[in-house]
Amino acid sequence: MGPQPELSPKKIHEWILFYTNVERIEKKLSPLVYDEILEKAAVWQAEYCAGIKGLSHTADVSGMKTPGDRIRHFNGSWMTYGENLTVSFAMNMAKVSYTIRSDAKGKYKDFGNKEISWYNENTLAYAMVSESWMNSPGHRANILSPKFYALGAGSAKGEYSKQKEAYYGCQVFTGNKKWDFSLLTAKKKKNQIRVDFPEKGLEVVILSFKKLPGNFEVIKALKKEGTESVFEIEGEGIFFIACFDPETGIYYPVKKIKN
Repeated sequence: MGPQPELSPKKIHEWILFYTNVERIEKKLSPLVYDEILEKAAVWQAEYCAGIKGLSHTADVSGMKTPGDRIRHFNGSWMTYGENLTVSFAMNMAKVSYTIRSDAKGKYKDFGNKEISWYNENTLAYAMVSESWMNSPGHRANILSPKFYALGAGSAKGEYSKQKEAYYGCQVFTGNKKWDFSLLTAKKKKNQIRVDFPEKGLEVVILSFKKLPGNFEVIKALKKEGTESVFEIEGEGIFFIACFDPETGIYYPVKKIKN
C-alpha cells in the first residue's frame, strides 16, 4: 500500500466545506461561507483533541474552554454557534476487519484480499462529512441547520484508540452572513443553462463530477450579459451551479442540476 502520504490541511478543510455544502444544497439550504476566524478555532480544537487522543468539545486551557471562547480568542463574534468533532482513520478501513501480524520489520495490519488505500484530502473530507457526521443526528443537525451561514473547518493528525494513522476533524459554525445565495436563479433548456446572480465578488461556474467523492471539472460561461451567465453542459454525471470566490479560491455549490 505504500507509506502514509502527507496531506495538505488547507485542502482537507476546503473539501470539508465543499461536502458540507453539497449536503446542504441537497436539502435546499444556502451553502455556508468560509470564515478564516472559525477555521482557526476549528484547527485549534482539532489539534487539542489530537493532543489528548480523544474527542472533547471543551478544552482545559484558560480562555479556550468552549467553542464560543475559542471564536472570541481569535477575534471573532457570534450570536449563535455550533461545533462538530470526529476522528477518522487515515485509510478506508472503517468497519473492515484485519489481523495483526509480525515480520522482520515489526507489526503490521493484514487486511487479506480487501482493497485498502490511504485517503487523500478529498476522500478524507468526504469520509468525515458524509460517512461520519451525516450519520449522527446531532452532527447532521448542525450541518443542516438553517440558522448557520458560516463555517470553518480544522484537522489534525494524531492517534486514536491505539491507531496512529488517524485524523481529527472539527467544524465550527456561526450565523454570520456574507452573501445571499438565494438570489441565484437558473433556467435550463436542453443542454444550456442561464444563471443570474447579482451578488458582487463571486464568479458563477458549473462544476462537473463523474461521481462523488471525486475531483471536478470547471465549466466556464460561454457568454455573459449583465449579471446573467450562459453555460453549455454535455455528457452524464453530477453537475453543480457554483460560485467561485477568487479571493480565497473556494467554490460554493449552490444548486444541483441533472443533465
